This record gives sequence, C-alpha cells and structure tokens, in this order.
Amino acid sequence: MDFNFSDEQEQLRDAVRKWVDRSYGFERRRGITKAGGFERAAYGELAELGLAGLYVSEDHGGMAMGPVEAMVVMEELGRGIVLEPLGQTLVASGLLGAYAPEAVKAQWLPRLAGGEALIVLAHQERKARYRLEQCEATATQAGDAWKITGDKSLVPAGDQADAFIVPAKSNGKIALFLVERQTQGVSTRGYPTMDGARAAEVNLRDARGTLVAPDGLPALEHAVDIGIACTCAEAVGVIDRTMQLTAEYLNTRKQFGVTLATFQALRHRMADMKMQQELARSMSYYASLKLNAPADERRRAMARAKYQLGVSMRFVGQNSVQLHGGIGVTDEYVGSHYFKKLTQLERPSATRCTIWARCPKGCRTPQAFSPDRENPGKRPPAAGVFICRRQKNMTTRRHFLALSGALLTTACATGPSMTAHPPIVFVHGNGDTAALWQTTMWRFESNGWPRDRLHAIDLPYPLARDDDTRAQPGRTSTAEHMAYLRSEVDKVLQATGAAQVVLIGNSRGGNAIRNYIQNGGGAAKVSHAILGGVPNHGVWNVPGRAPGSEFAGNGPFLQGLNAPKNAAGDEVTGPVKWLTIRSDNNDKFAQPTGQWIGDRNLQTGVTFDGPALKGASNVVLPRVDHRETSFSPAAFEATYRFITGKAPATLSIVPEERIVLAGKVTGLGVSSTDPASGNFQNNLPIPGARLVVYAVDPASGERRGGAVLDEVIDASGRWSFQADRNTPYEFVVAAAGYATTHIYRSPFPRSTSVINLRPERIPETDRAGPSLVILTRPRGYFDPGRDRMAFDGQSPPPGALPGAGVSASRIKPTGPQRAVVAEFNGEKVVGRTWPTANNEVSVLS
Repeated sequence: MDFNFSDEQEQLRDAVRKWVDRSYGFERRRGITKAGGFERAAYGELAELGLAGLYVSEDHGGMAMGPVEAMVVMEELGRGIVLEPLGQTLVASGLLGAYAPEAVKAQWLPRLAGGEALIVLAHQERKARYRLEQCEATATQAGDAWKITGDKSLVPAGDQADAFIVPAKSNGKIALFLVERQTQGVSTRGYPTMDGARAAEVNLRDARGTLVAPDGLPALEHAVDIGIACTCAEAVGVIDRTMQLTAEYLNTRKQFGVTLATFQALRHRMADMKMQQELARSMSYYASLKLNAPADERRRAMARAKYQLGVSMRFVGQNSVQLHGGIGVTDEYVGSHYFKKLTQLERPSATRCTIWARCPKGCRTPQAFSPDRENPGKRPPAAGVFICRRQKNMTTRRHFLALSGALLTTACATGPSMTAHPPIVFVHGNGDTAALWQTTMWRFESNGWPRDRLHAIDLPYPLARDDDTRAQPGRTSTAEHMAYLRSEVDKVLQATGAAQVVLIGNSRGGNAIRNYIQNGGGAAKVSHAILGGVPNHGVWNVPGRAPGSEFAGNGPFLQGLNAPKNAAGDEVTGPVKWLTIRSDNNDKFAQPTGQWIGDRNLQTGVTFDGPALKGASNVVLPRVDHRETSFSPAAFEATYRFITGKAPATLSIVPEERIVLAGKVTGLGVSSTDPASGNFQNNLPIPGARLVVYAVDPASGERRGGAVLDEVIDASGRWSFQADRNTPYEFVVAAAGYATTHIYRSPFPRSTSVINLRPERIPETDRAGPSLVILTRPRGYFDPGRDRMAFDGQSPPPGALPGAGVSASRIKPTGPQRAVVAEFNGEKVVGRTWPTANNEVSVLS
C-alpha cells in the first residue's frame, strides 16, 4: 500500500505549516488563551486558507477534499496546538453535506466554507456517559417549527459558535437539529479547558431548531467518527512536536559533563516513545482511511484508533515530562502546553468504557483490553499494543531501539526541526530601545521565522556610564548590561526549550554580547553572534582620553575583549560563530577624525574597519550608516545568510491581513515620573500616562473618526489594539511632566509588540515658536549626499549635515494648524502642527 502523499496534499501541508510558523506562534497562542481560548480573527485566517471548506462541495464554495486532506491539516494544527476548533467545522460540514436538506446546505455551507459561521456539535450530556443513543434532550414539532429542550455539556467554543448541531428525541427516536446560538431560549456558559481552549454548557428551553436528519443516530455516529479521525490526526501532530522538544532537550541538557542523550536508559525511554509515536500515526492513518467504510467497519476502526491514540498520548506526554524534569510543567516553557494538550485530548479519547460503548460486538473481547493475558507470567508488552480478535499488532520495543540513536542525533527530524529556527535575541545600542528591531523582526517573519522565537530586549537604562568604574544614576555599567542580557537569554531558553540562541546586536549592544560570551558563561548558550556597527576597537583610541569609558579602544574593557584567544590571535571567543557587519566609510563611530563625537580636529586612532574582528566573518556594506549596519535590508540579508547558510527568500516585508499593534510608553530620566531626575532616555514605563490613538488621513494627517484606543497606562507600560495595515495612525501621549506628544506613523504592514512611544519635553529654546515638529529616523541617519528626503518642503531637512551623523530634524511652523509632510527615500508620513503654547509637540517617525 502506498502511504506517500500526493503533490497537492504536500502543498496543503506546507501552506498550513507556514501559517502556523508565521502567524500562530507561542506568544499569540498565550495571548488567545489569556483572552478566553478562542480568537475569531485566527479562525478567519484558517478560513482564508480554505480550510473551513475542506469538506464542503465546490457548488457551495468549498474545496471538496476528503479525509486524508483533513488528516494532513489537523496534524499541522496539532503541531501548533492551535486553539480554534477547525475539527468541529469539519464535523459540521461533513454532517450537513451528507444528511441535511438542500435548503439547509444552501443556507449554511457557503457560510461555513467562508469562515463567516462556526457550527459545532453539541451532543454530550452529563448522564449519557459517552453513549450516543442516550439522549434526554427532546424535540417537539409545532407546525413547521421544532422546539428543542435539553442541556448539552462540553460544547467546544459553545459560547462563541454561531449555531449548534443538536441531537434530541422526538417520538422516542433521535433526530438532529440545527439551532442558532442567538435564538430565543438558548443560553450558554463558557469556560476555559485544561489545554487553554474554550468550551461551554449549552441550555435549550423551547429553542427553535431546523430539522437536519430525522433518522439522527446513524448521522450522529458518522459525525462523531469524523471528529475522532480529526482528533487522532491532531494528536499525532502534538506528539510529533513533543518528541522534537524532548529529543532536543536530551541532546543539549548536560549531566555529569555529558548530554542526557548519552545515557542508555533514557535512549530506551525515547525508543518506547518513538514506538508509541509510530503506532499513533499508523492508527490515525487507519482511522482516516476508514471514514468512508460501512458503518460497522468504520466504527471498529475508530474504536481501535481511539484506544491506541489515548495510550500513545498518555505515554508520550508523561514520559516527556519525566525526561524534562521540572521545566516540563512550567507555564513559561512551550513543552508544558503540549503536555496539557495531550492530556486534554487523551481523557475523552481512550477510556475503556467509551471504547466498549461504541466498539461493534464482533470486536469485543477481554483480550482487547488485557494485553497481559497474551503473555501469562511474563512482563506485559509495551503500553498501547492493541490486541483484537481480528488483528494483532506484534510491534515490540526492540524493533524501535535501532531508531533511538538516529532519533536523538537528528532531534526527531520528522517535520520542521526546532533547530531550523533557533530563537534570536536582539540587543539594541546606546540609548536605544527594542523598537529599532521592528523591521528586522518583520523580515525574519516574512521568511518563515516564527514570531515567538524573535525576542528584542529593552535595557531599563540604555545609556553607558561615562566611566565604567564609577556609578552614575540612570546609566548602566558593562557588568550590569551583561547581567541583564544573561537574564534575558535564560528566559528565552526556558520559554522556547532551545539549547542555544542567536544574538544580534547593534552598536553598544555588541559590547554586551561579547562580554557575555567571553566572561558571562554565554559561550555554551550562543550558537551565532552578529555584530552590526559595533565599535569593537573603540570610538577613539587616544591615550588619556576617557580611558574608563567602554568605548575607549585603549581602555581596560575593550582591551580585555580584544586580547588574543589563541595562537592565531583571534579576538573572538569560540565555539560561537561570529559575524561583524560594518560600513565601508560611513559609520559615524568608525571615523579617523572626531567630527561626530564633538571634536572635529581629534585624530581618533580608529579606522573605518574598527568594527571588524580577527577570527570572525567580516562583511562590508557600501555607504550604510552606523545604524544601517543592523537595520537595513542589506544587513538583514547578510545576517540571515550567516545563520541559515542560504539567502533569504525575500528582503521585502510581507504584509499581514490582520494586525495587532502593541508596545509600551516609556520616559526620561532616572525616574520616568520625576522631571527633576533628568532628560536622558530610559526604557522604563510611565504609569498613569494616557495614550489615545487615532486613524488619520494619509494626505492631510487629519483624524478619521473617534479614537481607536484610549487607555491609561498601567505599571507595565504596555498597550495594544487591533489595527488596519493600510491606515496611518496618530499616537497621542500625555503624561505629567511631559509635553502632549503627537506621534505620526505611516501604516504598519505587520503585527508587532515593540512599538515604544516616548513623550517629549520641549526645551526652553523651542518654546518661542508657535509650534514644534520633529522628524526622526530611528533606524538610520540623514545623509544629504545619499538620501532623497524633504521635510515640510525643505531639502535636505534642517540640521541634516553632510555625512550620516544626524537622525533628527526640527522645524517651527507658523500660522494656523496645518499638515506637515516628511519624505525619506520614497516613504512618506504626514502629521499636523500643534500649538507649543499648549505644551504640545508633533513627532513624525
């Protein structure tokens, strides 16, 4: 028998897998769980892929596919532990397509296929004990109408669904009805399930229903069997990812100086788990292939599959936790959520009473559930070997022991490897924020990197000390910077279950990366380090000039980092792989003279190649400035190629249909709420600040309608809202001790959680003008000799000096409120003037 998938099926699998990787990362799932366990937008994205219409005929707008395609889809959703109940949609569409009257099909199937409606099966009752023929709900006919009364339990997403398929008894016989949730007489009580999804109790009191199938029991059994096959396939996906996580952990976690995968007992445990994985996969295939078989044969197949999958899920889930230890059940670690999912799926799937209740009589035999009777006086066979009168599965553990070595060395390479997308930690530069990495993260996502494996840190006090050896309020030392980075890396490793991270740093962030790898224990936790525009040999190397600064090339900090590590004189610490990216001659902090550090006549002792390091791969990009060594498309291309060994599929940012914007409001000084504590940048929240967001006209900057967000910022500083990717926004930040700051941004093509908003304080020198508008370029500098730019009709913008050393321009427009336009290399942003007399300022960014 050929178990290979067709090209069309593989394309379907690839499309679902890409959606899970790119759009349904761990952080999004956590957010959905916290919000209640169901997100209509995520379900809509599945429908946009055509998945809601898998079982719907083409006449009704569907894809007219079959059980194998559904199995492929559910496996991939299982790998992503997707919460939205697509399996219920497949059950509903399969049942309606096979049994419903044409009028019902025409009304509901196109809506199902388009994702406009969610219909779920509401058949479980408290006293039924999983027996489908046990039904206390009743249906009474009054003319052409039906009234349904009864209580249904554990209805998936029951308080979110648009309609239910409900079995109820009429004249002693079970029939199936379609009941809309908004119908009078329907009430629901929703609650979260153990795996983070959602279910509800549904109460029907003379609720109006539409007859779907008068002979309802065979139709109900068929629908339940479709659900069993979907659940089995989903469980296989969850098991696959659990195996990947466990194997990766054993390959990297060390005990007594060696990895856990070295110990034979643990390899045997993995072999047992591998056996259960393959048994589960085989029985899932079996269930899907039998969905169109005669009823008795189909039910027998489902009973066998349910039993085996239940045993396999429990065995793999519990042993995964055992092999991980305590981390395996911590909420921060992704593996614990797979364990919860397996436990949730296993509970109703493999209890023996449910198997006995539905297994045809010809298959019932004590041996089916007592494998020890096949081996009297001997050790029972491995858990989950299903013995039936018609079939014996003689697979034994020794058949899988040979696989354990390959399994552990390849980290369960079936499906996408967890190491294919290692977690990346981005480290910003001096005085900067995590927000600068926004476009870089988008480019990684556009090339398939899961969003939940991209982490940009925010150092609370991002500025370096003037003298690293002396405490300075609101500044961090190199040791403090390293300790913060180490803490963030450890959090990422715990959350992802990975053994190592990739570190990418710009400017001062590279100092922290080098220090952490060389002196902070990071060499074992980092696979690749990429340094963009990092002054590795100093911003200056002048005897007697601020030798205590971490930017002094002849100071003790950089001298220690650059000391030879081996006989070849390498300046980098192994076994980490190192890449530096520098400008050919346009980096303001790698210049032979001190023009950009306040002394034009200073001979810095630093050359254009100051960021290069001996022993690293060193890349030179023409004409990029200091920030663009990290944030430009060319820098991304070099970074991606270095990490993966291949070119990225695209340098463009691929838009998302639905986006959520999030970030935090941060301030100035030692304390964000104390104006007397200073005016330098920090990354600390401003609790009590008010953020109001408006959609604005792209041509005039005028507001379109009311606020889309109006929120008082709490102690975390965080905010978020669902946005439109084609709309520019005005962010208005008001806080005590700051000017009311109107920040204008061009449209956001993708979701992001790193939009940091900082209100301004207007200097006395700028208060004389009627208004103040500031143009900023966070991810680069203005270079009049290179860039096409204009600010309110002035080109170059005021203050944009030759070279690439200025990133902000200020103007003071006169007259009544009006639009102000800024353009930079084809990108355009439009804002409005606001009166300085009212302590208001505009920022175009």
